Amino acid sequence: LVFNNETAYTFEARVNIQALSTGSEEYNVTFGFGNSFDEASAHTDETDYAFWIYRRTVDGDFWVAATAKDGTETKTVTSTAPVGNDTTFVVLKIVVPADGSSVTYYIDGVEKAEHESNVPAVTDRMGIGLRIDKTVGTTQREFRIDWHRFTTTRTAAR
Repeated sequence: LVFNNETAYTFEARVNIQALSTGSEEYNVTFGFGNSFDEASAHTDETDYAFWIYRRTVDGDFWVAATAKDGTETKTVTSTAPVGNDTTFVVLKIVVPADGSSVTYYIDGVEKAEHESNVPAVTDRMGIGLRIDKTVGTTQREFRIDWHRFTTTRTAAR
């Protein structure tokens, strides 16, 4: 998919993180749109994206709205912390309008960020995805998805 192609996109999911990262057990959780979901490359080739991400070593114990174009990132570190347990779920949502001019991020229906800079362009091909990547330690962690929904709304006929 591409942004700015007369199609609005909404991607949302109800998710749960089993346990928070610690110094001896680190991981990153990513949810959203991106140009690469290739674990083998350690995501170093991921240059265009619109993500919700949890990466404690970079941003602390908070959900982060991150948008990048050609490797240049705009981010908003929210005051919303993931809850590490087996029962607390949140709904993460990302909305891109048909003109691709911005990306708006929501948690549990509350707008947390809107980015108008470093938004991937119509030439940046992306997919949708959810993942958890272990970066330190050996204890398994779970990123649970209760449900997810991806919708498109065309604003012009093809």
